[in-house]
Amino acid sequence: MIIKPKDGCKAIAGAAVLAALLSGCVSVDDFRKMTPYERSHFVCSRHREVRGLDGEIDALLANISEIEETLQRGYRVHRSCKQVPVTESTTSKKTVKSKCRPHKKNKDTMICEEEEILVEDPRQEYHTVCDETPVAIDAAFEQEKLRGYRWELDDVAAIRDEVYSACVMQVDQMNAEEAYDFYKGN
Repeated sequence: MIIKPKDGCKAIAGAAVLAALLSGCVSVDDFRKMTPYERSHFVCSRHREVRGLDGEIDALLANISEIEETLQRGYRVHRSCKQVPVTESTTSKKTVKSKCRPHKKNKDTMICEEEEILVEDPRQEYHTVCDETPVAIDAAFEQEKLRGYRWELDDVAAIRDEVYSACVMQVDQMNAEEAYDFYKGN
């Protein structure tokens, strides 16, 4: 199906859910074109609570990945950064008038020669300089943290699935207008 452009939105061919997802401009008409299944999954994947849980899952996955990399490397890297002033000079050419003298025939007019000079423009900028220091790790402690993050990930993923499923069951029962209102209220 093709969703027609409205209010500056692009027309996108394909399933209504994909069109609404890619264009970011969804209307109640788009919801009418969706099947109840498409509507419920479109709405629930954007539900405030589901998005919050997705963010928690992403953070836990990042923590797990960081610990796995640290264990594989065998040490942690401590990074210390500071801003350091750096003076940089730029040189530019500037044209100036020099050696001016009165015109031979018209004393009120001056004749000047132009000369190019180099002008330095010093600028102070700040650059970030970082020192990286390897730090020994306690592998047993890191393994324990890893286990904790994995358990927490399982718990949060289960909660996310429950919230998502409950949302889908609720939105499946709604008509297009009710689903659209529910979507806009989240």
